[in-house]
Amino acid sequence: EWQYENTVASVGIDDRSESGYSHTAVLNRALKSDTIIPQYGKLRASQHYKYAGKSVEERLMNPRQFIYAPFSEKEVILVDDIVTTGTTLSEAAEVLHTQGKKVILCLTLSDAENR
Repeated sequence: EWQYENTVASVGIDDRSESGYSHTAVLNRALKSDTIIPQYGKLRASQHYKYAGKSVEERLMNPRQFIYAPFSEKEVILVDDIVTTGTTLSEAAEVLHTQGKKVILCLTLSDAENR
């Protein structure tokens, strides 16, 4: 049986719960395996701007401004509940890159454009 040789962190983007649970945290927890270590609270938005129904331009003008909390793994799977334009994933990946991390996969539950 083939197995990935490195330990990888799965990091939920802004995984705080709003109504009792977080879809992102639930998906992140499901990834736990011998090589994937779920991390929680490692990328939290300092700006809580509501993106729903907003244009790409407005989203870009109002970045999440993620606060990064350190973790040891160098390779990362980014986990989010919904992707609409990709701006949140892009911003999160850039923050991780500045911390020396390599994003190897982005995983979401749903694509808002393909309902």
